[in-house]
Amino acid sequence: MSCPPERPRRPSTSSATGPRPKRNSQMSNNGRAQGFVPSLPSPTKSHRATFTPKLFSSLTRVDEELRSKAAQVDADKAAATRKTEISSEANHRPSCSQRIVNSPAFDILFAFLILTNAVFIGVEVQYGLDHPNDSDHWVFQWGRNIYTILFSLELFIRLGAQGKLFLCGEDRRWNCLDSIIVIASWWEAALEIQLWLTQDGSRSNFAGITGIRTLRIVRITRLVKVARLARVLRFVMALRTLTQSIIYTLKSLIWAMVLLLLIVYSFGILFTQVVADIISEHAQLIEEQAGLTVEQIEAKLEAKRVGEQYFGSLWKSMVSLYMSIAGGVSWEQVLVPLEASGWIWVIMFIFYIAFSTLAVLNVVTGVFCQSAIESAQSDHDMVIQSILNNKEAHIEKIKMLFTEIDAAESGVITFQMFQERIMSQEVQTYFESIDLDVWDAWTFFKLLDMDAGGAVEIEEFLLGCLRLRGNAKAMDIAKLCHDQTWLIREQARFWEFVESELYHMQVQMTSMAGQRTGSR
Repeated sequence: MSCPPERPRRPSTSSATGPRPKRNSQMSNNGRAQGFVPSLPSPTKSHRATFTPKLFSSLTRVDEELRSKAAQVDADKAAATRKTEISSEANHRPSCSQRIVNSPAFDILFAFLILTNAVFIGVEVQYGLDHPNDSDHWVFQWGRNIYTILFSLELFIRLGAQGKLFLCGEDRRWNCLDSIIVIASWWEAALEIQLWLTQDGSRSNFAGITGIRTLRIVRITRLVKVARLARVLRFVMALRTLTQSIIYTLKSLIWAMVLLLLIVYSFGILFTQVVADIISEHAQLIEEQAGLTVEQIEAKLEAKRVGEQYFGSLWKSMVSLYMSIAGGVSWEQVLVPLEASGWIWVIMFIFYIAFSTLAVLNVVTGVFCQSAIESAQSDHDMVIQSILNNKEAHIEKIKMLFTEIDAAESGVITFQMFQERIMSQEVQTYFESIDLDVWDAWTFFKLLDMDAGGAVEIEEFLLGCLRLRGNAKAMDIAKLCHDQTWLIREQARFWEFVESELYHMQVQMTSMAGQRTGSR
């Protein structure tokens, strides 16, 4: 007698999960082979507060893990660097000369000495013009010697502090300039001693140099010391920018001069031939005097004289043409010899003036401006200073905007306060001044409230406005692409897992349905 079929029972929580461990174990092995663990804890109420997902990770969790790993690497590197610094400090401590050179007072002191030395040289030159019989006063002699000793001391201190870097480091150009000037100063002192020893001044025993020639060399060396003023440029940002821009445009200047020379040379050949024919024709008419009045002869003589003055040779023609466009002479005077040759040459000369002044010179000016801008942008210190100045200006504007919105001076901005003030003309003007386009008050407020506290403090307001002003930065777009790539990858893993789970559920349900049919 067969037993009656068992009545189907409603699966309980324990029975429902009872037959699954075997499949879960298999799935776990398959999941580990694929790189993830599909066994999930039961989301009961007691475990919800401490639940940690094991199958998938959120972007925040991945970012925190990467940040923690980066912090650990940074800590390890800092520890290794600190050990190296401790060992290097134990083996090598800054010398006295290095401490002096690295002191800001050192640069300030010698910058002041450079300026006073330039003034001293100017006073000496003017005194020599006013008192030709006593141009080399003892005050100037002592002054030159004192400056020479001080600048030599500076050079030796820098040499002792920098060592090999004196000629190979970042300041090698300035160091070479200082070395040349100091050597010239000592050479000047040696020549003055030689002049003092040869009191007659007629013939020097020092390498056969005459006293007058020696005095000229001394004056040239004094002028060389004025070049030391260039070192002050490194302390003044505006002067350094102008100087670097001028130096940067030298290459463009050379090619601009070559282009202008070719243009002037081409037109010079043309006008020289024309005027030469006119001069030859006038000379022949004057010599023959065929039916010419006195006034006509005088006019032709004047035209011949002016033609020879401005177009007498190719060199004179080129100089006259350049002076016509550079303001050295009125081109109306240069045009007089060409008027006698016909109107076509007058039009050609006017075309040369228009082409040179309106086209060539303006293009050259534009090239110079572009070169100056590129020079300013390539100056690392100048770029950093410009960025800092712009950032400080924006921060000041944002603080004023925060004060304008926070009329109660509570230190925080609520959404109601923000919504009430956002449409005012003053606030809109402030937003436009910092390149912010606020079209939705609530969206903008949410972006500013980074801690989701319901109110915006001054720090959040500053950081938010600096982050949101202007167009999207390349870094913002790159971060968005990175997060989107991560999201697509995790979404693909999620759908793969869901599909696998649905497949196994289908297999299990088919198996259970078959077992139930067989039992019947």
